[in-house]
Amino acid sequence: MKKALAILGLLAILTALVPMAAEAGGRHHGFHRGGRVFVGVGVGVPCCGFYPWPYYYPYYYPSYYPAPAVVYSSPAPAPTYTQPQAPQVEREVVFAEGRYILQGDGVSTPYKWVWVPNPPAPPSGPPPSAPR
Repeated sequence: MKKALAILGLLAILTALVPMAAEAGGRHHGFHRGGRVFVGVGVGVPCCGFYPWPYYYPYYYPSYYPAPAVVYSSPAPAPTYTQPQAPQVEREVVFAEGRYILQGDGVSTPYKWVWVPNPPAPPSGPPPSAPR
């Protein structure tokens, strides 16, 4: 019995709330958007616009942004490596008596200085004769 009374009370409350929900549809604005008419001397004058009140917000379409253009470029060439040249080495050191010569390349054959003496001076010619 208590269960039936609780359900009946709930239905009564919900039935009482239905008219309020129907009135909440936007018609409670009164003078400003209701389209009321003042009756004057035999002529009705509308006081508000003749357009219906929108019960919804207008739909704003999302902005369209085109995809960025696809650009393909050839990859940059790989950097090339050139081995720096070894500094030039003086291979001869000259003196009055002879010279030193550098032999070898320093990688597969070690460097080695070799002394090469100058050839002896040619013998001098006969002494000049005395004037007569």
